[in-house]
Amino acid sequence: MGIDTALELAESAKYPILMAPFYQSEIPVMVRELSHIDCMTIGEFSLIDDFHTSIKSGKMSMKKMREYVILQHKIVKMALVKPGYQDIIDSVTTHEPIEQIKEQIKELDEKINALKPGPARSKLEDELAVLDIQINMPLDPAFASFIEAYALGYNKTDIKKISEDILRNAAVMAELGGDNPADHIGGRFERWPGDKLFIEDINRRARLIRAKDKEEQGAAHGR
Repeated sequence: MGIDTALELAESAKYPILMAPFYQSEIPVMVRELSHIDCMTIGEFSLIDDFHTSIKSGKMSMKKMREYVILQHKIVKMALVKPGYQDIIDSVTTHEPIEQIKEQIKELDEKINALKPGPARSKLEDELAVLDIQINMPLDPAFASFIEAYALGYNKTDIKKISEDILRNAAVMAELGGDNPADHIGGRFERWPGDKLFIEDINRRARLIRAKDKEEQGAAHGR
């Protein structure tokens, strides 16, 4: 057995080969689950604030969507083993449309810079966000979501069942009990034994909600 073949076999044993949705078809991909420290290097994010729910409720601006897509691409880039992230990007990118979009982006930038903050500027910023997603983040959304779900491992936990009301109640109980909000929510929140990524997410989000509630209550009473 050659060294290259042995390395390929070792890599295959370490990372599973999955069939990922890709533009009305499927492609084989080798993906790795991200560790806690991997996720920390990507930046601060929460899986509790569900992007798709925000879209359905009409609360997601294109600017916020762009921020989400940027984060998702960071996750996909770190998780993909084979093919690599850039290989996937290159496979869906064509030169001519990119040049046209770059010109549109340049024109929109000039218009935005000439406007003061307000509805007109916000509308153009949303248009710019759409173009930026098209040119810099052209991945099939179904593909990106599939890789994200596997890389973060949230499908094998109950993290997506957490709501703002659950967090709010847990924060109040934790305040009374002098412990952590996650201690008051039953469910599976470790991706593997000892993993604390989602537990920390629960505690952080619950405390933020509790602090915001207190601030609003104080404002209502003139404090």
